[in-house]
Amino acid sequence: MAPLLGGALFAFAQVPEPPPGYRGLLIAPPRYELTLAKGDRVRKEFAILAKGYGDAVTAEVAVLDWGENAEGGLIPLAPGANPYSAARWIKVALDPLSLKPDEPVAVPFEVAVPEGAPLEGSYWAAITFATKPAPVKNRRGVAVVNRLRIWGVVYVTIAGTERPDAAIQAFDLDPGKEALLLDVVNKGNVYLRLHPSLVFRDARGKAVKSQKLAERVLLRDGLIRYRIPLKDVPKEAVVASVEVEAKGLVAPLYAEVALK
Repeated sequence: MAPLLGGALFAFAQVPEPPPGYRGLLIAPPRYELTLAKGDRVRKEFAILAKGYGDAVTAEVAVLDWGENAEGGLIPLAPGANPYSAARWIKVALDPLSLKPDEPVAVPFEVAVPEGAPLEGSYWAAITFATKPAPVKNRRGVAVVNRLRIWGVVYVTIAGTERPDAAIQAFDLDPGKEALLLDVVNKGNVYLRLHPSLVFRDARGKAVKSQKLAERVLLRDGLIRYRIPLKDVPKEAVVASVEVEAKGLVAPLYAEVALK
């Protein structure tokens, strides 16, 4: 591994400063979104920084497949569980890293797309950096085993094969009428970055409140559910509409639901 230099140093400078007292690992950039042709080979690097440690910390390196939990967090998958895995295309040194506090290190890696394989659309994997399991005490003073893992995500889209498509599968009130539920399904062959926005209107069609929802990544064959609590919604609002934008879609997705 090499000291952090050049473009990676600039990338790391863009990472928000962690809160006071933060203890853990930081990575920059958090992801690479690559569009490559079959047979292409590129070299990139992640920058890793240990923050808040008194001594050097060891981080184990691995290439993993991943999926998403209900909140959009990344979870590791068993080998072969992701039919759109790019893990086999990624080459990185798997030697453990010794990270000195506040001294960033560059981790180079290579992505090589097979030339003869029948590939189309998007594929993904991640290079992960994990501390060794260590006993710590939680807030209740109970000893637990803690291990920190950070993810360097790599998306690879095969150039010229992209077919972005998505649909709103459901947009309705939850059974208790305390929240809106929005389900968006991927019907294409590439991942999408969703940017939904809500508008609440009164009986005359006038907008009385609007809000933007968090960006989420919708993977191939995936479904994302947003749960939007109905807090601070004006009493005069009778209809909620949602518009979902994503790069590559011909037009934003749209749906509405009556609130009363």
